[in-house]
Amino acid sequence: EELLSNIRLQYENSSSNLHPYGMDGSIVSWVNDVDFDGTIEPGDGDIVYLYTGMRRGGNQYYALDVTQRDQPEILWVIHGGSGDFAQLGQTWSKPVKSKVKIDNVVHDVLFFGGGFDPAVDATPSGRVKSTIGNAIYMVDAVTGDRLWMASDGILGSAGLNAPLMEYAIPSDLSVVDINFDGLADQIYVGDLGGQLWRFDISNGNTASTLIDGGVIAALASDDLINARRFFAIALGSGHVNEPLETTTVNRFYVVLQENVFTPPENGYTTLTETNLDDRTNVISDSPTSSGWYITLENSGEKQLSSPLTVSGNLIFSTYEPSVAVNACSGATGIGRVYLMDIGTAEPNEDLNNSNNVDKLDRHRVLASPSIPPTPKLLFPEDATEPVLLIGPEQPLSDVSLVDTDEWERTFWYENQ
Repeated sequence: EELLSNIRLQYENSSSNLHPYGMDGSIVSWVNDVDFDGTIEPGDGDIVYLYTGMRRGGNQYYALDVTQRDQPEILWVIHGGSGDFAQLGQTWSKPVKSKVKIDNVVHDVLFFGGGFDPAVDATPSGRVKSTIGNAIYMVDAVTGDRLWMASDGILGSAGLNAPLMEYAIPSDLSVVDINFDGLADQIYVGDLGGQLWRFDISNGNTASTLIDGGVIAALASDDLINARRFFAIALGSGHVNEPLETTTVNRFYVVLQENVFTPPENGYTTLTETNLDDRTNVISDSPTSSGWYITLENSGEKQLSSPLTVSGNLIFSTYEPSVAVNACSGATGIGRVYLMDIGTAEPNEDLNNSNNVDKLDRHRVLASPSIPPTPKLLFPEDATEPVLLIGPEQPLSDVSLVDTDEWERTFWYENQ
């Protein structure tokens, strides 16, 4: 319904009109096969729900019931900008399906960020404080009702007042079940002000005391060079909306946490770059303090996808923009894949085949000049170790990610 107004624009197809965005978000599924028989049968209580946002297309989230796939139905719709979701901006954040326990009752929930603030588009370089998008939401996965939120505004009965939440959060949240009991325990996310947030969930508490949190790292400032924006966790900076921007110096960070299984004993301490080791020009295996960072040293180089961690190896891709040669050809750029030790930023091998391990061995230039996607790990049936893929590139078969002595195929099965 929200997209009906686009029909005339799409029909006219005029170059004078701005591009009409529609449904542009990622889809998340919740499949509950109650009796594990491999068949979705509504009579058994099985369900299949789909969740998606609009991204640039609007500020709604939709839930679809496709349990009977020839009879799909709208389960619920969240409308941003009013009621319990007054601070919900453009729905960029992909919902994360999880479970929490409120008052000793387990709830199926969705977590998502407050979204993107279109006002940021007017300031491609520099930080922008927002009054929409600067929030985090937890909703009931079946009804769409808001169960909890965090923001710097008026929250109602179930929420966390976070005065530092002044910047929009379009990122996907990292929701962690730290003790493998099936319940969410922690949330990590970065915002458009260069802040890294941590939230701890005390399962069994009331909704109003369920989640506490705060900023654990502030890694940007208002000047253009240091106006880093975090669209993805863990944790590289880069402006997704402005991939050709070259003013800001972007970096990749690893922040270490001592209190892993419980909330920090003395509250949420905010680290800055002065608390982290600058490992840009250091490749020796020396201890780090509260974490480290490296500067992405090429002009305009930025991290625009999600990182991957495998057996202590940190893997991520970056994009360096270039200028179009002439008006008849588009600008392309340079894609890179980085591979290093997650604890020290040390190169793990001679990645550029120079017969000398130095800081340049942290990355390899990709064949494709476009923005590279998130690295993926595949497990071929007869392979001795996993295979690393970066989009359509040839597999990085010469990269060793695991110790073959520790590589063991495992299986799971259920007794019938």
